[in-house]
Amino acid sequence: MAKKSKTHTTAQERRRLRRELPPIDLNQRYPIQPDALAYADCAKKSFYAEIKARGIVLLKAGRRSFISGADLARLAQPAP
Repeated sequence: MAKKSKTHTTAQERRRLRRELPPIDLNQRYPIQPDALAYADCAKKSFYAEIKARGIVLLKAGRRSFISGADLARLAQPAP
C-alpha cells in the first residue's frame, strides 16, 4: 500500500518553520503556502478567515495567490 503524501503542515512543523524564517520584508509579496502560513502560524482555513475578517486583498498571478509583506505583517500581529 502506497503511503499518502501530506499536503498540510502540523502545528509543530509551523512553529519550527516560524523560528527559521527571516523578518518580514514589507516590500515583498509572499505565497500563501508555505511562507504566509508559516509567518501567520495558523492553518489555511483560519488564515483565509482572518483575511476575510480584516478585509485584506490577495494578489493573484495566474492560479497562485500572494499576500503583500505589509498585509502579512498586520495579519501576523494579534487583532485589536
